[in-house]
Amino acid sequence: MSCYTCNIEYDDDTSHRDHIKSEIHTLNLKRKSRKQKPMSLDEFSALKNTVEQQISEKKECTSNKRKKRREKRKKQKFEEEKEQEFQISDYPPYPSSLYNIFDLNMKFEVSHIFISILYFVMNLIIIFKM
Repeated sequence: MSCYTCNIEYDDDTSHRDHIKSEIHTLNLKRKSRKQKPMSLDEFSALKNTVEQQISEKKECTSNKRKKRREKRKKQKFEEEKEQEFQISDYPPYPSSLYNIFDLNMKFEVSHIFISILYFVMNLIIIFKM
């Protein structure tokens, strides 16, 4: 028995059947249709190893990119949480009813000064009403 596509000879039918199902035979059939010489088993193994190595390198590169993206997202989330904590804690501890009057997005300095002036005016009003 022999495979005329790959130029290989076999002793028994089972090895010939296994060869027909193999990747090298499929590759050599495609090469034959393009009028190219058949590839030997050694050339095929070298080609297969290089392709597998390139694929594994690409997977590594992709996984590194995924790790970097994941770390970037974690860092952004941490920064957002940190910013939210700062926004909550940057207002002075005044009664909550006063917060309804003001826009909570004001800067600390402006809101602090305004609230202090408001307290002063409210105290003056209370004193003169008495």
